[in-house]
Amino acid sequence: MNTTAKGLGRQWQLLAAQARTFYPPTCHICHKGINLNLAATDPKSWTLDHINSRALNGPKIPKLEETLPAHRDCNSRKGAGTAVKKRWEL
Repeated sequence: MNTTAKGLGRQWQLLAAQARTFYPPTCHICHKGINLNLAATDPKSWTLDHINSRALNGPKIPKLEETLPAHRDCNSRKGAGTAVKKRWEL
């Protein structure tokens, strides 16, 4: 179930809009560029990933610094139960 269906749509949309202007368009998982002009359904489109996975008790709506951009397919492949570290923390 997506965040809109859970009633978090507007808050998540505002966070995602802020993140799109804050972060460079680079996938934190594969480290390749993200084309911001792709349709949202495209596998290589921009998505916002939770650093502290919601499946691992991360917040429903995280702070900006608890998110990173990712390709849609990279984010999906990573899965819901995986916590990640920001590149500068590795």
